[in-house]
Amino acid sequence: MSVSEYVAAVAGLDLVNLHWDERGQEVSASFEGPIHPPFTPDEPGHDHMRVRLSFTGVSAMRVTAWSHIPVDRVTIARDGDLVMAAFTGPETAVECTAAAVEMFILPTYYAAPM
Repeated sequence: MSVSEYVAAVAGLDLVNLHWDERGQEVSASFEGPIHPPFTPDEPGHDHMRVRLSFTGVSAMRVTAWSHIPVDRVTIARDGDLVMAAFTGPETAVECTAAAVEMFILPTYYAAPM
């Protein structure tokens, strides 16, 4: 997949988890939100989806701010053979440089009304 396809997949979804596994040099970013094209529900009535991006071979990680306030911008770009990712918001700034990124589409679900 191209970097633009990863960005399109998480557009409109909320970042719900950002995890750094320093043992495996991996950063995982999990997103949830309403299903959007080109994705389709796994079952009738499902209206939400989950996507996980796994950045592997992390060679640099920088956290300059961290907050519970949701991020409002996810940037993913290629720089030669490397993948650069940034997760930023009003009080959050996390950046990583990785060798690769892989996307996992998890089962869709019905989000109960709040």
